[in-house]
Amino acid sequence: MKRLFWRLTMMFWTIFCVVILSFALTFYLNYEKNYSQRLFEIDQDVNRIGMEMDANTREYIRLVKSEEYKLLKILKENLQLIESLNNDDIERLIDELGVGASIPLQEDRAFYLAYLKTIDIINDTLDQTKKLYREDYKIIDFKFIPFYCHECNRERLQQKLNTLDIVKMDENLYLVNEEDGQNTTWSVYQLVQYNDQILGYIRFSYETLTSEQFVSQEERFTRSLYYIGNHLYNENNLPFEIQQKLESADFEQASQILKDEGYYINRYISENNNVKMIYYQLNRSLTWSVLEETISLFEFSTILLIFLFLLVSYILFVVIIRPCYLLIEYVKRCGEGDYTVPRNLSSIWKPSFLMVRNAYLENERLLNVKDKQSQELEFAWKRALVASQAKTLFLAKVSHELKTPLNAIKGYIQLLKLSIDQPKQRKQLEIIEYSSDLLLRHVNELLDFSMIEDGKVKLGIEKIDIFQTADKVEELFLVEAANKGIDFNLIVDGKIPHELYGDEGRIKQIIINLVSNAIKFTESGEIRVIFELDYQNETDAYLSIKVQDTGKGIASHKLESIFEAFTQENNTISRRFGGTGLGLSISKRLAEAMGGRLTVESVVDVGSTFTLFLPFSKYLAEEDES
Repeated sequence: MKRLFWRLTMMFWTIFCVVILSFALTFYLNYEKNYSQRLFEIDQDVNRIGMEMDANTREYIRLVKSEEYKLLKILKENLQLIESLNNDDIERLIDELGVGASIPLQEDRAFYLAYLKTIDIINDTLDQTKKLYREDYKIIDFKFIPFYCHECNRERLQQKLNTLDIVKMDENLYLVNEEDGQNTTWSVYQLVQYNDQILGYIRFSYETLTSEQFVSQEERFTRSLYYIGNHLYNENNLPFEIQQKLESADFEQASQILKDEGYYINRYISENNNVKMIYYQLNRSLTWSVLEETISLFEFSTILLIFLFLLVSYILFVVIIRPCYLLIEYVKRCGEGDYTVPRNLSSIWKPSFLMVRNAYLENERLLNVKDKQSQELEFAWKRALVASQAKTLFLAKVSHELKTPLNAIKGYIQLLKLSIDQPKQRKQLEIIEYSSDLLLRHVNELLDFSMIEDGKVKLGIEKIDIFQTADKVEELFLVEAANKGIDFNLIVDGKIPHELYGDEGRIKQIIINLVSNAIKFTESGEIRVIFELDYQNETDAYLSIKVQDTGKGIASHKLESIFEAFTQENNTISRRFGGTGLGLSISKRLAEAMGGRLTVESVVDVGSTFTLFLPFSKYLAEEDES
């Protein structure tokens, strides 16, 4: 008895450990999934930022090219118009423009006037375009700067084109970083050429992604380094020591430096392969942020289940297991003559302790009274019978008490399965459910045993089709035997009548116990279940159901004891294969209750054959009486 309750206790704690390990494994898998998702999101963001820069740059260049086309078109139209004027009209135009003495030779005068007229028109147009697109493209400046008789403009442009932060996008098209100190403004320079003569350049200036306005909107920009070629042009919030290393490092060297310093990096290289970006974030900060996100509803539900399991285990320990240990210990002390009842017992358990104490006191009194030996022996027998009934009642009560929390656990498992869709998590819940079903099966064995001990087994009489019963048995064990690599064969005698009467549920219970034992103790070979007709007459049929295996076998001196309650062949089997040791005992007593018998033949290392002999009726009792 003490061993039984010790096993129950260890089983509960084993389930608890399985729950803890399942939670830890699930948490780790979720963390890995969230970590991968975070890296994927960073990669998407970096690519999005880079593609936005490329898209904006393409749009800026499109605007500049469009305005260059407009400028040349206006210039041609003005030149055609001025060439069609007479000298008086040209003189009035010169006075209107106020160029006076700066007019060039006669052959260039028409082009010069058309050029000056075009400058005024195109700058007005560019100013309107700047106002129209200021918010969309963050335009700072958009104008045409002429070269004609303005050599200083040429020198200023040449100085810009000699800087390091410059990207040549096309012939006569340049992208220049304007402000070395703030690193916030970029300009597109488009040289305007007419008949192999450079007239000037269109300058389109705009705010870049590193400006304060953009940084306040997008936090990721503050963790990025921007390169033109291999030259770093933006500020960063890295530690001073790392900034010193990056000052003289090119793009590839900077990437390696950040990796060596414990940073996760993600890179983007623009379409023109000259503008580059490095996103960086400390690995430890990335890890902590992912851990914070991993705490989800599933983890909360699992923690709640663990606390619920602990609560149920504590209640079981206080209400059932602890009193059971105390009762076993008290029985031992009563055998040594100490009848002191433990304190703080509940009203439910106190009668059991008093019953044990009274039984021992009565037994002691009977031993001391020699002159009334026969009367006292009869009285002692009655007391022993009461104690046996108390044991049966105790087993029934314990089994019922165990089934209540087990049903609660199974119910909560079903609720969790409704709220969880991930296959791995459902698999873990199925393991918990399987363990609960196994424990419930042991409890049901205890209930069956207590009912048999108490003589309360009720047999039902119903119509049975032995062939269908055999098919059900085959369905139950065919897959299990195949998974273990064992051949499973079921043979049914064709002479067996298709319609018999008996308790099919109890018959299946016996066969299932026998086949389960056969699979459990057979490592290789074959298991055969044979249904044979031994004898029949007009009213009855006698069947023998054999379960043969090629397992380890049973020693000859153990063949009788295996049918005793709570008994297995040896302790090694109990530790290796588990079980309560009630299956064969219940099966034998059920067979006897149905008017049959259960026998065994076995040879060590060869195999065992369990034979169930059962009588069946061909007609219901009511039909016979009618």
